Parts: sequence; C-alpha cells; structure tokens
Amino acid sequence: MKIRDFVEGGFLDDLTMILVKELTEIILQFSNLKIKVDSSFLAKPPRGVKADVSLPCFILAKELKKNSIEIAKGLVGNFFSKENFIIERVEANGPYLNLFLNREMFTQIIFEQIFSQKDEFGHSSVGQGKKVMVEYSSPNTNKPQHLGHVRNNLLGWVCAELLASIGFKVIKSSIVNDRGIHICKSMLAYQKWGENKTPESEDIKPDHFVGNFYVLFAQELKKEENQYYLDNKIDLSKLDDQRKKDVEDAFLKWSPLSQEAQKMLQKWEEGNLEVVALWKKMNTWVYEGFEKTYQDLGVDFDKIYYESDLYQKGKDIITQKLEYRFLTQGSDGEIIADLSQYKLGQKVVLRSDGTSIYITQDINLAKIKFNDFELDYSVYCIGSEQEYYMKQLFAILDLIGFPWAKNVYHLSYGMVNLPDGKMKSREGTVVDADDLISDMTEMSKEILLERYPNLESSQLDYRAQAIALASIKIHMLSNKRLSETIFDPKKSLSFEGNTGPYLQYAYARICSVLRKEKSDKEIYQLINFEVGNSEWELIKILNDFSKSIYEAAINYEPLYLLDGLFNIAHAFNKFYHHDSILKAKGDQKDFRLLLVEATKQVMKNGLQLLGVEALEVM
Repeated sequence: MKIRDFVEGGFLDDLTMILVKELTEIILQFSNLKIKVDSSFLAKPPRGVKADVSLPCFILAKELKKNSIEIAKGLVGNFFSKENFIIERVEANGPYLNLFLNREMFTQIIFEQIFSQKDEFGHSSVGQGKKVMVEYSSPNTNKPQHLGHVRNNLLGWVCAELLASIGFKVIKSSIVNDRGIHICKSMLAYQKWGENKTPESEDIKPDHFVGNFYVLFAQELKKEENQYYLDNKIDLSKLDDQRKKDVEDAFLKWSPLSQEAQKMLQKWEEGNLEVVALWKKMNTWVYEGFEKTYQDLGVDFDKIYYESDLYQKGKDIITQKLEYRFLTQGSDGEIIADLSQYKLGQKVVLRSDGTSIYITQDINLAKIKFNDFELDYSVYCIGSEQEYYMKQLFAILDLIGFPWAKNVYHLSYGMVNLPDGKMKSREGTVVDADDLISDMTEMSKEILLERYPNLESSQLDYRAQAIALASIKIHMLSNKRLSETIFDPKKSLSFEGNTGPYLQYAYARICSVLRKEKSDKEIYQLINFEVGNSEWELIKILNDFSKSIYEAAINYEPLYLLDGLFNIAHAFNKFYHHDSILKAKGDQKDFRLLLVEATKQVMKNGLQLLGVEALEVM
C-alpha cells in the first residue's frame, strides 16, 4: 500500500477546483453531457502559446466519440464567459482548448488565501489525520554521525514535516543502535587502551572521543590480519572473490581481538556488571554528542527507540514462530528464514550462539511501532544499499502474518560521496557532521566578510551558521532522492544558481523592499490596477506552491518543493527588475507591494518546511 492511497480523491487547490467547475459547465453547454472533469484534464499550454492553461481534448474525444480538433473548435463556439467566471476567453489550437484567465479575479483569490492562511498557506488536510511514523537517523553508538547521516537526517525530517503539512499525524522516530558487535569493538578498544581518559580530559566532543576507539580497534585488527596472512603465506591479490571471502572469514574466527569482542557481546547479553557499566558510560558520552549535532541541524524526534530494549523480544518472536514453515534451523544451529517465494533467498534471523542480529530487533520494533501508536503507516528512511535487506524484512513481517505488513515503506535514497570516493567510518576516512557544519560556517564567514566587511561579530557568527546550514540542506535535497550525491562545499555556498544562499538572498531582498514601504490596503480595496506579464507569472507560480508541497510529500521527494521555491525566487527577481515597485503610483503601487508581501509569506512557508532559516538581512 502506498501513502497516496490514504488521500481520497487526490489534491486540488481552490483555484484548480474553480477551473474544473467552470470547465464542467463549458463542456455541458457544448455536449449536453455531464462529464466529470478533474485536474488530469488540465495541462500547461503548448510551447509558444501564451495562454494560461490548456485543456487537451483527447480524453473528451473518447467520451464524446468525436475528433479532438472538432471538440476544441466546438467548445470555442459555445463558450461565453459568465459573470464572475475566472475563465475570461478561450482559443482553439488543434486538439487543445487554451484558456485565458481573468488576471485580477485570479489575483484576488490567491491573495485572499495567502493573507488569510498566512503560515498555513500551502498546507492541506488531505491526509485526514492518518497516523504515520517516519523513522530516520538511526545512528550507531560507536562513532559520531557523518556526512551520510546528515543526508538521512535531513531527508527523513523534511519528509516528516511535508507529510504533516498535508494533514497526516506524523510521529518522528529514531532507532539507536546501541548494542552489538560494533559497539563492543569501541568498548574493547577503550578497555584495552583508554587509560581511563574521558572526553573532558582530552577536550574532545564525546561522540568523537568514542569514535576514535572504534577506529583504533580497526587499526589493531588490521595489524593482526596482516600478520596472519604473512604467517600463513597468503596473498589475497591472487585469490578470486569467493576464496578471498573464505580466507577473511577464517581470519576472523582465528583473530584473538575479534574473538574478544564477540565474547564481550555475549557477556553484555548475559548482563555482566562490568561490561554493562562500561557500555552505559560510553553510550552516555555518545548521546551527549549526538544531541549537539541534532540541535545544529535543526532535527528532532517524537520517539526514540533503543536496540538494547528490543533485541530480546525479537529473539522471542523468532523462537515462538519456529513452527512456521518458512523458518528452519541451519547446520550450525542458526535460524534461517526461507524467502524464496519472494525471490529474496534465505536470511539468517538468529545466530547459532543465540545472539541476535539487526533483523531480529527490526521485526520486534516494527510490531512495537504499530502497537504503541496504532499506526496506519510506517516509513523507514534508510539508504539504497539496504534495499534488499528491507525487502527481506518486509517479507518476513508478511510471512509472520502481521495485519499491517503491507503498510510499511522503505524511503530509499542514494548515498553521499566525497569527491574522491565513498566514506569508510572504520578507517577514519569520513567527513563528520560536526566538522562539516564547522567548516562550512567558516567558509560562510569568509564570503560574508568579502561582501559586508563591517559586519558585527555577533551578526557574522549568526548569519554564517544560518547560511552554512542552508547550503548543506539545500545541496543535500536538491538532487532526486534516489540519485547519488557528490557534496561540493563551494558550489553549495554560491549566491547564484539553485542553492540555499540564493533562496535566502531572494528572501532578504523581499524583506529589504518591505522595510522601505508597505501597503496599508487590502487587495479588495484596489480598483485601478493591472496585472502585468512579469507580475502574472509570479502570481501563477505562487498558486502552484500548494501543489509543490503535496507532490513533495506524497512522493517523499523534497525536490518538488525546492523547484517550486526556486521558480518563485526566479519569478520574483524578474518582477523586481522589470517593474518599478516603490516608484509606482496609487493602486498599482499598493498592488505590487501586496505582491511582494505575498511572495515573502510563501517563501517563508517553504523555507520553514525545509528547515532553512529565512534571513531578513544577509
């Protein structure tokens, strides 16, 4: 089941509903048939045609069993604009009926909506209060968050905000992976080589402090591995992939360090007091570091789950379901799920030594989510490299027989890479989220000082961080969700092109105009004003804002909203340069000032949904 299945009748903004109603009347006049017209009948005019909207007559041709060109001509011949009709005139162009709208009437309606709804303009209630949980972030407590986590955090948070804006009741959640073999690796390294140091004693952010020990474990393990291959005269470069994997597996079974980490995990699951105390101490450090990163990114959660609270009952679900035909015991005693009917092979769901793996707790977590919140739908924001795993998880939920198993969705997305390749956290070759924010803020300061050399220190710090975060967020969200992204700091900080600073600068320019003068009139008080071409293009794009939010939400694709905002910014800049605002006279000046105010409100609403600060002064 898809999220759009909860939206009965799709989405229509008020002006489209008016258009659809008027078109229904026009068609009824022509054909004497009451044909149900909806938004799918409407299209952008063909290239080179200066109309506002087009009605391709192909659908009508099937309904009326007539030639589409004849229908377009017939509709023109039968058309007359009634009083208060928003459609002012029509023209036939081949199989298209091109519509020209009453600009002043259209403007009155869209302005009334913007100024009455204010911060809620663009939002809707089509989600009907259905409960949706969006899970994102889901970090491990053995290292700080990195560039990939930033993309996950921002995409998950923005998609949650978008769904809430169209009427879904959204619960933002995270599952913290606070136990397992990776966490034990950093714990073991600290136990061996930590010398009772603390983040405070070393003056290091707490999650970075813990992460350093995870990297140290990997380095020491690599030393063991190199010595193992040397002692056993093994040359990996001469082995095929399967043989190489077999040799690497054999090393891990032999490795004293790897075996110590595995024993520590077993002790943790047995409740060993010393191991549990170390685990609590190191996790506390990491949580403190995570919270600072989330605050900087502007990301929050309604519910946080911890793997340590879930894994045991996950094991219970598996052992209780052993009578199910799809669950079998392997030769080494592991429990295996047969997913061949889904063409997903086999999946180990419980290790032979009785310890759980990720899918064990994920099965239990899925059940807990629906039980705790009586969810209608559950969304997992997880990278595309886990696509096969997510299919396996959903297949197991279905085979167990959970009634909501069809109402889960993998919000997949492409990875973020460095210019020189992929990130590998165990090797310490990552861009940490905190370092990224810090470095981008410093770069923003340099750019601001070039433009505004006399900027006060406090304002410099404030604006630089706001611009840095806007750069990161817009850059991360400006590609299609499933495409991979190469993060380019300099490009993302540009004040030109489709960037965060460009949107902030456009908003600041709007605010600059309104600081000089505002209209003291309402739109209905204006009589003698005309809507020129550049103004008209901007007004039509403002009307498209609601649809851009809906499409972004329903497709989990913030790019739709971003495109809408960039279109608004481009159209405003064209209007700003083409039409004099402050030098205009009478109603025409008031109209233009109202248009600037309306644009400001819409831009602010869009930036807020993206978590971008709308700076009134750059």
